[in-house]
Amino acid sequence: MSMLSKIGNPVGFKIMRGLLIIPKKHRNIATEIGLKNMYLFIAELLGYKNGTVQGKIDYGRQAYFKKELIQDIELDDLYENIWLERIYEDIDFVLYMAGNYKKIVAIAKYNNGKSTLEETAKIVETFDYRKWSVPIEIDVSASILAIMGLLLNHKPFMVRTNAVGDTIQDAWKHNVVTNRKQFKSIMRLLYGSSMPTAEMWRADKIKFTDEEVKAFNHELKDGELAVANKFKDFIIKNANMKETMDIVIDKEEFQIKCNKFHNVGDKTTKFDIYNTSTKGIRRIHNTNTIKVPDLKRFAVSTVTTLVHNLDSQCMDNAINNTIDKYGFAIDIHDALVLCPEAADYARDVYCSGTTKEEPSLERIHKERNNILSKYFTSIGISGTKMSEWNKVMEKVEPFKGEFSCNRIVLK
Repeated sequence: MSMLSKIGNPVGFKIMRGLLIIPKKHRNIATEIGLKNMYLFIAELLGYKNGTVQGKIDYGRQAYFKKELIQDIELDDLYENIWLERIYEDIDFVLYMAGNYKKIVAIAKYNNGKSTLEETAKIVETFDYRKWSVPIEIDVSASILAIMGLLLNHKPFMVRTNAVGDTIQDAWKHNVVTNRKQFKSIMRLLYGSSMPTAEMWRADKIKFTDEEVKAFNHELKDGELAVANKFKDFIIKNANMKETMDIVIDKEEFQIKCNKFHNVGDKTTKFDIYNTSTKGIRRIHNTNTIKVPDLKRFAVSTVTTLVHNLDSQCMDNAINNTIDKYGFAIDIHDALVLCPEAADYARDVYCSGTTKEEPSLERIHKERNNILSKYFTSIGISGTKMSEWNKVMEKVEPFKGEFSCNRIVLK
């Protein structure tokens, strides 16, 4: 049973997410809203990364009509086809495809090129008041860039992560570093890793060329992502860490303790004890390694603390409100597994909150200066570092106007 709790865990294993069902008492009658979210998720599973929201919906709709699956799929990604097959069956059930001759013929005509997507949808997409049983997943694309973009008011990050803009962007797209696993490793560096690029890719068993290493390093030094790198460096370099820290991040205050140590030697303590068998005194030597807090290594955690805490505040608020309204949802870091009928509501709460005071992406943007000021103070960054901070902000391309978060940020 203990082994099943590990491998059967939907938080740690995507294959288990693809096998989840919505509890019967929390299932919702299917509507056009839920079907739209089903199509969006189908397109996401099939790798739709760039385009428009309507284009993504149409891509998912077309894939459903064709019952499209991923070809030559790797074992680690098998959950995607499993989830797709289950979603197709659920949509069939909701649209009552079994025995519905008119709808079956309409899809056959579409697949034979004898009708358009729109014509087919008009016939097929009618509902019989049935309920969804298979959940979908919505998640933030590159949440670290989204949070940093909002804190810095850096428009390129807000566009890249779909917080603003009319089109869907791939946050991890690059003209030279085209392997997504390569480019996504930027996250590790932005969270404080100092491992050289080539060494990092070798450790992850990712093939690469010298050109890709140069392009990756250029991106961090002088490219669009250089702003994030400079932001990270400023925080880690200037944090004045103590063994125990009282941290303030927007609405939350909490204490953290240093969990990094280095050895400075050994200390031996002598104990004299009475030995009953020899009826004499026996001397015992007990040697302990002396450890002191490694505050320099502790400082590396400051970026992770800021980004993950802000993200978790938004997600906690979204999951609590969604469960209150719909009864079922599972939060997994920056993602939600939920009923397709609940997805629009969850996006609304995550982006805007139900009130202006609730944690949300829009609140992070609005309160960004206050959030950073209080956090910097709590980790010991003094006002004397303002000239260095100004150098970070010189690289920012500010977003102008009223910020209203695009809901597709939770793709």
